[in-house]
Amino acid sequence: MKNIQGNLQRAYSVDYNILSYHCDSFTDLRVSALCTFMQESAWLHSDHMGIGWKILMNESNCFWALTRLKIRILKIPRWGDTITVTTWSRGTDSIQFFRDWRIFDAKGVLCAVGSSVWIIMDTEHRQVQRNSSLALRFPLQGEQVFLEKLRKIPSLHAPVFSHPAPIRYSELDMNMHMNNVSYLIRFLDSETFLFRNENRIREAELNFLHEATGEVPISVGKADRDGARYYTLVSELQKTELCRGKIIWEPRDEIPRSPMSSSR
Repeated sequence: MKNIQGNLQRAYSVDYNILSYHCDSFTDLRVSALCTFMQESAWLHSDHMGIGWKILMNESNCFWALTRLKIRILKIPRWGDTITVTTWSRGTDSIQFFRDWRIFDAKGVLCAVGSSVWIIMDTEHRQVQRNSSLALRFPLQGEQVFLEKLRKIPSLHAPVFSHPAPIRYSELDMNMHMNNVSYLIRFLDSETFLFRNENRIREAELNFLHEATGEVPISVGKADRDGARYYTLVSELQKTELCRGKIIWEPRDEIPRSPMSSSR
């Protein structure tokens, strides 16, 4: 169910029911699933603003591409909960387009916040496009959830790499490249069963550097520094770095959980 607030769209909200396949073995909402909800709400808002995927493709043979993403978890939603994902545009410099989110539980308690940077790329040459006309349709409509700008994640020093694995069918999106959330899932899947059982994500940040397409084998590298774990995703054929990530993990008991509803 969508709930549109205000004539000029200061915020666009979508309700999502958390189903069993959105959750981990603790019945907590997976952060990757939350990122999918956030991405979908961004598409819906863009459509409503007249600058969605179909419109860009029809008007200029271009598509939206995510370059930076940051999410901070304040409270973990759980199986059976309903959350509201609220998003808004934060203006543009005609090349980069800024978008933020807030995620609330059914009682209006803030569960997470997120911020992102997007660009427009043409489908033929895969080059960044400046679009001053589109910028007029992407106004500053809300405040910034993080005080700091989303900055470049530093390169990893001597990362330990996993065995390469090809891009899978389930990881490709409608633009025929690896979906944004799939990069994060690769990072999370590189962790051991024991580590994931003992820790959960407090904060995750990603820099998308190059698109990954086809069945190219890719490897995940990781290294710890300054209380965070850093990740890199590398194409084994071109030796190109595709994505960098930074995740702050914390013991599960230190992040508040949403109570299970009485109906479960």
